[in-house]
Amino acid sequence: MPAISIKTISDALIAQIATCTRLDASRVKSFSGTPEEFARSTNRIPFCGVALDGADHPEESASADYSCVEEHLRFKLVIIASDLRGISYSMEDCYLLLDIILAKVTGLDLSISGLSPWLPGPLDKHEALEALGKTVYMLTVTAWQTRE
Repeated sequence: MPAISIKTISDALIAQIATCTRLDASRVKSFSGTPEEFARSTNRIPFCGVALDGADHPEESASADYSCVEEHLRFKLVIIASDLRGISYSMEDCYLLLDIILAKVTGLDLSISGLSPWLPGPLDKHEALEALGKTVYMLTVTAWQTRE
């Protein structure tokens, strides 16, 4: 089975998050750079940025001739929940947004043949960005596929 492109996976993940949160396309999209750069560059709140965080290829998953290998993909979701510098999304809304996203990605099946359901990792608050007046959470989600 051929591997699914990272762009295809990212776009499908973004579409699912946009649907469950009812945020428009300008508020759920891919990003590049560090979470700090990303949080400084957007004023769209609430916001969920999606970026590939890495891929692992466990050695024990390889076939004897290395013609196929398991690929574990990590995507980072950077959720900018509120901007404390002005009137915006409240903290109560922030918790609801986090609950909705966590519920959606836990066991999420993107219906892409060969891709496992998603598993959430830790949800961390980005303390350094609070000094900038923004409440930012980071969630890593993982899935795997077999790459030939």
